[in-house]
Amino acid sequence: MPKGEYKDTPQQRLWGIENLIKKVVSIPVIAVGKINTPHLAEKIIEEGMADFIAMTRSLIADPYLPAKAMAGETEDIRGCIYCLEDCAEKGVPGIGRACSVNPFAGQEYLLKMTPALKKKNIVIAGGGPAGIQTAILASQRGHNVTLYEKDGRGGQLRLASMAPFKGEMSEALRFLIHSLGQTHVKLIIGIEITGKEILSVKPDAVVIATGSRPIFPDIHGINEQPVFDARTIYEENPELRGHIIIIGGGEIGCETADYLSSGSRKITVIESLDRVLRNMKDIPREDLLKRLEQKGVAILTECKVISITKENVIAEDKEGNRKEIKADSIIISVGSISENSLYNSLKENVVEIYMAGDASRPCNLGAAIRSGCELGLKI
Repeated sequence: MPKGEYKDTPQQRLWGIENLIKKVVSIPVIAVGKINTPHLAEKIIEEGMADFIAMTRSLIADPYLPAKAMAGETEDIRGCIYCLEDCAEKGVPGIGRACSVNPFAGQEYLLKMTPALKKKNIVIAGGGPAGIQTAILASQRGHNVTLYEKDGRGGQLRLASMAPFKGEMSEALRFLIHSLGQTHVKLIIGIEITGKEILSVKPDAVVIATGSRPIFPDIHGINEQPVFDARTIYEENPELRGHIIIIGGGEIGCETADYLSSGSRKITVIESLDRVLRNMKDIPREDLLKRLEQKGVAILTECKVISITKENVIAEDKEGNRKEIKADSIIISVGSISENSLYNSLKENVVEIYMAGDASRPCNLGAAIRSGCELGLKI
């Protein structure tokens, strides 16, 4: 069996089956499934596991993958991250099957790259996926672009790959940063740009891509316990022990439970709706729920946390029954709200101002990149 980057993975086992088939048949064998780089494709063929390679999602993410591979431009390949967010099932409302990393997918007939009619000085506040994507396309069209980011390039995308089985998300950030480096965008990191500073440079257009911030629910006694938002878990890796309560059973809440469920920790996810992971596609949802069950993560649905004490969380079910659940730490994951205060401070003083990504509306990666793409082509 092959060794290296895909050792002991479901894909390795699949290719192993194909290898066994190849040994007993005289017709060509085609390998398919999570093959998203020329290096991996060549390795499978070189090691005699298959005669041909088939790609589907990888060519939706980058239709020019074969041409780039032939030209030796492998760094320019936009790799599929296998998220199944926008390409599976019904895809994206209003578009159909699309792609989280390729904003043109499903909209090739609508989105056209054309040179800017008037060269503008553009300031972009926020270096997450939406801000970076806007900057790339605006620069490629001929605008002078300055991108400000207070922390580090990538926004929340920097954290996404840290969750279990989400390592491939790092490819989305790699490609965005690589593409940004191929432009003339002036990148300024470590500065939280203010409205006054933006006005001082007299830009022709401003894009606010400042992302979102976590929602903290109004729960009685919330200050009685160490309380963290889910983003802090990945950013700061606080030392958590004992009984951990996660309030919110969406994708981030359940992935955080998966991330933390090791050793002696006892984790309970509390969700007010009738099921967790309501917006996750079926295949990853089933996989995640199976892992949580195997790890002994307790999931309470149709329950609402009504108060917090120094030792417990008190939850109430839909019949009004209350239960006390031991808690040593509490994690909040009930959604986010747009961080658009900078936009509000500037909108009366800037003629051409836009919002992108979460700053406009909290959304997933694909929606953020598409919003940046549309702005980059529009300005």
